[in-house]
Amino acid sequence: MGDHIVEYGKIFYYKDEILKSNSGSSCVVKVGEEDETGQIFFEGFYVCFNTLNKAFFGGVRRLIGFDWRFLKGVCKGLLLVAVCRDGNNQMLPIAWADVEVENQFTWTWFLKLVKNDLDLGEGRQLSIITDMQKNWIVT
Repeated sequence: MGDHIVEYGKIFYYKDEILKSNSGSSCVVKVGEEDETGQIFFEGFYVCFNTLNKAFFGGVRRLIGFDWRFLKGVCKGLLLVAVCRDGNNQMLPIAWADVEVENQFTWTWFLKLVKNDLDLGEGRQLSIITDMQKNWIVT
């Protein structure tokens, strides 16, 4: 296994490569403020590929499921994901994000990015499924 510190140092390079090789896609890197040593800290990495975005408008059910899973291994964190079902009843990942922690701020950040990428507006004619028992208000 490689050096995770070196790999996280390349995260902006990964973002640039995704955007260069997948025209129209969305990729956002969220980093924290610099500390007293001048280091910036990773907070989140979001991806929504243009082809998946187009597929969302090309005949999928107007139903989005949001969920999360723990990331295990050297680099702990969470994977936030937005999925839907296509016309063949197959799961279609729309967007995902790797974040450090699950909290209101990371979910709000993720939901706003999904909302903007899918141009959901007020969310009319759209249903959302989640296992969370909290109120979500994303403007």
